[in-house]
Amino acid sequence: MTLFKHLLFPLVRANAHLSPEFLSAVELVVELTHDLGAKISFIAFEDHIPDIAAPWLVSQHQLVEIRTKDCQKVLKACVDVAQKKGVEADSDLVWGGGVAQIVTEAHQRRNDLVIKIAEHWKFLNIHRLSGDDMSLLRQSGVPVWLIPPAPLPSKKIKTLLVALDVAYGNRQLNLSMLAIAQNLSLLMNAKLHVVHSWLLAGEDYIKGSIAHIPEHSTAEAEKKVFLEHQKRLTQLLDEAQITSSTKQHLIRGKASEVICTLAKEMSVDLLIMGTHARQGFDRLMLGNTAENVAGSLDCSLIVVRPS
Repeated sequence: MTLFKHLLFPLVRANAHLSPEFLSAVELVVELTHDLGAKISFIAFEDHIPDIAAPWLVSQHQLVEIRTKDCQKVLKACVDVAQKKGVEADSDLVWGGGVAQIVTEAHQRRNDLVIKIAEHWKFLNIHRLSGDDMSLLRQSGVPVWLIPPAPLPSKKIKTLLVALDVAYGNRQLNLSMLAIAQNLSLLMNAKLHVVHSWLLAGEDYIKGSIAHIPEHSTAEAEKKVFLEHQKRLTQLLDEAQITSSTKQHLIRGKASEVICTLAKEMSVDLLIMGTHARQGFDRLMLGNTAENVAGSLDCSLIVVRPS
């Protein structure tokens, strides 16, 4: 099974992209592409250059020529890295920036994975994904693989974690994520872990002073819920034909907190998680768990939607 055949690597704000950090990121992406046995398209997305108020200084046409040459230089450097590794690669410059343009190009070019350097903003020592990256995760019709900015990790992925939700209705999405995770772990000889969090429904109310439910009754309910989640997780992994060597983590707690804590404790190199496709206003939201986790991680992240 070929996991991904044609990757799209979008370049934004290309004027800063020939730094050593950027070239290191390109080498990482090319290494991943090589391991996948895929080909890659390097696409520079440039905002349209408006008419300026002082055409006697420099014309719009001249600015377009300058930016085109700068982008072509960056794109050539990317393709050179790929060719040295024996990876099939092409490049293009698309006028019209923004997430919508990236999503459109990925669809028109039939890319099956968008892989991009994550952009972060920092406030009070808290890192969060940029608005553009969050929008890309929300809107992309294909999986999105975000790799962290400099300083970059090793080119090799050693530990891979897939976050599952075994609630009814998530079967196909879970199977898709497990298929991606298992194939990547085999291709990259990485250790595969799966995590699922669980909570007792209405737990805060049950343990509150108003409910006055006996402690032994709560313990019985907790055991029952745990065993049910354990059963569903086992059935899912059996259906996906996940090997017994895969480490399972069934942890009590809020999903976003459990996933982030475990990923950091294990120094995970790549996290795979899913989000439901939505329509209309709901499409603007990625989902609380995925949204919170995506904005808090330092490792690479793949977000998958139902097919």
